[in-house]
Amino acid sequence: FTEGWAVIFPHHPPSMVVLGAFLVVAVISWRSAALAARAQSLMFWVVTAALLSAALGLTQHHTVAPTWLKGVGEVDLLTGFTIFFPAATGIMVGVGMSGSLANSRRSIPRGTLGAWAIGLTVYVLAAIWYASMGTPAELVAQKTLMVDRALFGPVVLAGLLCSTTVAALSTLVAAPRLLNAMAGHGVVPGGAWLAKTEDGEPRRATIVSLAFVGMFLMTGSLDAIAP
Repeated sequence: FTEGWAVIFPHHPPSMVVLGAFLVVAVISWRSAALAARAQSLMFWVVTAALLSAALGLTQHHTVAPTWLKGVGEVDLLTGFTIFFPAATGIMVGVGMSGSLANSRRSIPRGTLGAWAIGLTVYVLAAIWYASMGTPAELVAQKTLMVDRALFGPVVLAGLLCSTTVAALSTLVAAPRLLNAMAGHGVVPGGAWLAKTEDGEPRRATIVSLAFVGMFLMTGSLDAIAP
């Protein structure tokens, strides 16, 4: 999110951008899961438009022959995996929301497999897009290459901001509910306190979750934390 924001406002301090975005997402997740779901629905369409704009960029820009199964030797497989892995953990959000589902036995398997299939398709197509639109050296040097080479770059930039916001929002809605459920079964310290809810919202578990997230965000580098 911060890297995308810097394209629009390059002089804004990254730490303040992180803090501001975190506070906005924290307030929405604190209010209610329903409010978060409405916000996510709007952002979903922006992300969809961004993917379409990127795909249409293939008709406007010169493409290169993809360099298949070859890397630039910058990192090993384990390091690359640890950085990429958090991008796939959104599949588990539906499981964390199981207590809010009308029919969790039916919805969790379908939702999880559906998210896996859609996510895999998008990531594979994105990998092909990147391999066709830039050389390995360009991909390393240009963090916003998709913005630069899409049919309409601002839409892709908006999609980047929305997709990262949705990821944070969905996690901060699901994690407290999972913590609350674990507390109700007495498998985490302070279970009696964490298991209580207010108006159906696990606000105490939300406080703890937000405290952990805020602490790690302030370290300044998610790539450093991931391994």
